[in-house]
Amino acid sequence: METVFQNLFSVDIQHRYYRDGVSRDFEVVPTPRTGRLMENYGLLFRKKAGGFKLLYEADPTDPLYRKPRRSLEEELRFSFLLQWKNFRLLNHSDLPLDPPPGSVYYLNNLHHTIEGGKLLLSRSSFLSSQDLLQSKPLMFQYRTALTGPGAHLQVMNEAGETVKRERVMAFEGRASLQVDLRAHGPGPYRLEVDGTEAARFYASDDLEGRKVFALVDILNSGHVPTAYRFTDPEQDHAVTSKAYIVEIDTRRTYWKYNVVLKYRLRNEAPEEWPPGWPGDWAVVVPGHPTVKIEPRPGEIKTLGDGNLAVPFVADTPLPLREEPLKGIGLKRVNGNGDGAVLRELDNLPNPSLDGVVADRKEKKVFSEVFVYI
Repeated sequence: METVFQNLFSVDIQHRYYRDGVSRDFEVVPTPRTGRLMENYGLLFRKKAGGFKLLYEADPTDPLYRKPRRSLEEELRFSFLLQWKNFRLLNHSDLPLDPPPGSVYYLNNLHHTIEGGKLLLSRSSFLSSQDLLQSKPLMFQYRTALTGPGAHLQVMNEAGETVKRERVMAFEGRASLQVDLRAHGPGPYRLEVDGTEAARFYASDDLEGRKVFALVDILNSGHVPTAYRFTDPEQDHAVTSKAYIVEIDTRRTYWKYNVVLKYRLRNEAPEEWPPGWPGDWAVVVPGHPTVKIEPRPGEIKTLGDGNLAVPFVADTPLPLREEPLKGIGLKRVNGNGDGAVLRELDNLPNPSLDGVVADRKEKKVFSEVFVYI
């Protein structure tokens, strides 16, 4: 008898930094619990460019192959870890450069974020800080400060059901609660103190000791929006294969070209420089006429080798791309001089991912490039 495997669901991770829009930043690994589920239901896990898919063995008596040989009627949670493969990921992604310690991005099919027909797994159009959750083991000690003699602490699951409730007493202004979720299993939880949310976290022992960037949960449950369900309970749980999407936007930075006077004007002080330099010059980016990358004479600095560097800084952030912008040049844009002392330069490099620098004072992220003249 013929064995036919069909697509149950797929997850594609897209990233606007890359030419083809396909992320190559992660190693995808099913959790051990999911591995056991796949074995029980005869499912196959397959990696593919920028993501993965899960296949089911179809019932050969079903002419449309929509019925799995082993029915998927009960509530199920398939969990997959996105492990770091590219440690420059945050440099070229529109994500916090310093996420809270112990946090992971959490993605699932419980949202109803459909854009352009895409079934997104994030809370908004792109992966963002909204998707961050603290990572906790299934059993841990929660500590909190209290102003009164005691408080009611309760833990709720993703369906809003209370799974633990306890009255705790304060000692020297602090209280603690032993949170044990082993009987309830992995998943996102919310903890409240006297009815006020105090913490959100994802509890799982599968994250301990791993370099995990994100966790993807694909659930088969009555809580999943209809458009996101990969089985139809009204048709004897026939498969309605789904393609889920995770989109990561590229980072936009303020490009800073440090023009280093290594050969020209090397032995001259700024007050001895020719008229028009650097005030009449700019770095010109073709195709972006509204972006001005102009000199900041007040921020001229001396490098470790003794050479002076004149910063030219963009007034508007530009996207970082794998496909570089061509034709960027250092040009004289004002004045009537012929520029004999300094010549114009064409084909300046794009910023590298190693040059991404956050400036807390200006509350901006810069991409630095060093150009020697």
